Amino acid sequence: MNGLRICGLLAACSLMGCGDDSGAETRGTAPASPAAKKPLNKAAPSKAPGGSPTMSPAQYLDRAQAHLLSNEVLDVIVLLDKAVKEHPQHPALPLALGAALMENTVDKNLEEALQRFQDSEKLGFQDARVWQAHALIELDRNAQARKRLRPFVDDEKAPIRPFLADAFFQHARLDLADENWEGAQQHLERALQIVNECATLGRPLNALERARILGITRDADGLVVEITLGRGDHAKAEELAHALAVKLPESTDVRKLYSRVLERAGKTEQSAKQSRAGVLLEEIEEKGTKAAVALEDLKNLYDELDGIEPRSPRTRLRFARHCMGRGELPMAMEACREFRKNTDAPSKLQAEAWFLEGKLFLQGKRYDEALQCLEEALKLEPGFGPQFEQLKRNIEAERDAAK
Repeated sequence: MNGLRICGLLAACSLMGCGDDSGAETRGTAPASPAAKKPLNKAAPSKAPGGSPTMSPAQYLDRAQAHLLSNEVLDVIVLLDKAVKEHPQHPALPLALGAALMENTVDKNLEEALQRFQDSEKLGFQDARVWQAHALIELDRNAQARKRLRPFVDDEKAPIRPFLADAFFQHARLDLADENWEGAQQHLERALQIVNECATLGRPLNALERARILGITRDADGLVVEITLGRGDHAKAEELAHALAVKLPESTDVRKLYSRVLERAGKTEQSAKQSRAGVLLEEIEEKGTKAAVALEDLKNLYDELDGIEPRSPRTRLRFARHCMGRGELPMAMEACREFRKNTDAPSKLQAEAWFLEGKLFLQGKRYDEALQCLEEALKLEPGFGPQFEQLKRNIEAERDAAK
């Protein structure tokens, strides 16, 4: 799981009939599985102790998403737990709470997440069984996960929908665990086929469905690497893993996979470098740019990545900001300039690099060069306008004072 996936879940829950106080009727969601015939329950708006009205399900979910966008997963869990208690008949709320519990890296409670997904199914959302499979796979209860997925995979007449693609995708993961490479390949191909067919459904996909489609397409390349490695084609697996590491340079999961592929190919020194770089990168990701990570460790990160894969543009910018915050201006300037050599980086990141370099020139009292950098940033990203104007005034004021 990741923040993107649960953000999609919470946004989708708002589309699952949460737009009014009654709040349990699904709208715009994937059709229920053929086994699901009972209507979704409806819940009357509840009131807090003392008679004052509480938030509606939609309001709870909107607030939960706001917390999530600030990486406040624990606050999301507390909020959704309260929402479930106040709206016990709403199927979207336990589904969202279960996903939040799986997202929590501090204390991932998979058993409770599984129970919440089961609650959502009991309230009428049959596709919650696919989420149950997610939790069961994480709990290494693969036989039970397979049982949850079989009704989806075995039903040749099942309506095409993103959750059906997800069922096949999760089954491919189970095949990998069983070292059934052919089965994994077949189920993965079917998942991707359904993903393509979803584009012709004749209706817009809701946010949850879009998130699942994105998740499947994002993770499919990793499964292909795993299948190729399992079949013993180490050279091809290394080629695919390297391409994936270039595509997703900041993914610690991809880095671990690449390390494992290199190790299986007998390249233990490169594997060790990848593992070390992965640990450092994960530490930086978790603690942010204000982390008390030694500059020497950050330099080692770049040294270890160099020669294995292109260095991550976003991580290089973090490095530059980190150096500037510690007063290491030459090192920060070098990082910005090295970053700008990567012409394939998104324009917004290139603009950030120019903007940061302008601030560095300002600290070095090189005012004309600072203004030039800010103008380059503004060309690439007009959204920097307000910041540019403020910084420009600061630069001109300092320049005039220095005359």
